[in-house]
Amino acid sequence: MKSIKTLLKKALGLNKIEQHSNIKDYKDLFGTWNERDLKLFEENVSDFEKIDQSDWQ
Repeated sequence: MKSIKTLLKKALGLNKIEQHSNIKDYKDLFGTWNERDLKLFEENVSDFEKIDQSDWQ
């Protein structure tokens, strides 16, 4: 049985709330990149950073 102090703390939001991270739940879907992956990605999207003036005419 919970004490009145415990119930009051819970009702007033005075308990320390445990932080739950969802990272583990989704890590297999997103994965992580190493330096090689990052470099390859940046090389593949670098063309998108260039403005072709003919696209705006």
